[in-house]
Amino acid sequence: MTNIEIANLALDCCESIDKLKNINQYLADNLEFSGPAPDTLNKGQFVEMMSGILRGVANFRFNRKQAREQGNNLVIIPVQITGTHNATLNLPIQGLKPIQATNKQIKLPQEEIHITIKENRITQIYVPKVPGGGIEGLLQQIGHPLQQQRR
Repeated sequence: MTNIEIANLALDCCESIDKLKNINQYLADNLEFSGPAPDTLNKGQFVEMMSGILRGVANFRFNRKQAREQGNNLVIIPVQITGTHNATLNLPIQGLKPIQATNKQIKLPQEEIHITIKENRITQIYVPKVPGGGIEGLLQQIGHPLQQQRR
């Protein structure tokens, strides 16, 4: 499999709670996820976060654009996340309480997911911060800004 195929298959897993159980075959045990969440997450925390998002946000989609490779082990995929907050959103962020469904539409600005792949496993997922993007942007759009939630 190419690095782009691995990255796209992993993102496929992150768009469905049923497919999420297959994500571990693409992730290295020492995975680091950073950028969209306030803190860097490890593999278990990343899977827990995606599970929380998929359970709380119906029709969650990355709406991917064309992936490109940079160097030998980096794949960059432009995305624009959309969905509907139709169930309780429970994320593994310290101080953040579960947020009841608001039925609000989510449409984040375009972001780029940087995926580092070594020995056919994803070792790092980094999403550079974009105003209105990431977890903070998602929480803002459903009316629960992160700074208010973590008090």
